[in-house]
Amino acid sequence: MRKTNGRICGNFEDRVNRFMRMCLEWQYDIRRGKPKKANEYQSKYNVGKYKKEYFKDIATAIIDRNYVISKMEKISKDRLKYDLRKKNSIL
Repeated sequence: MRKTNGRICGNFEDRVNRFMRMCLEWQYDIRRGKPKKANEYQSKYNVGKYKKEYFKDIATAIIDRNYVISKMEKISKDRLKYDLRKKNSIL
């Protein structure tokens, strides 16, 4: 993967596909009993660095397009809330 200085590149479909591949590989490794650290999956698929709490249900979840898009939306909403709090604390 190329160096992007923390930016997540690609259009929406590219990001959804990478996120889905990451989730499927992670789930597969958990079920085989050989999971890696969360940041290893996230850096391999260049999806960004997220808290592990977002993926606490990954072992039992049904990974499909709706699951991936809802996770991405939740992460985005939480990040917006964080940015607003950070911005308001500076002012």
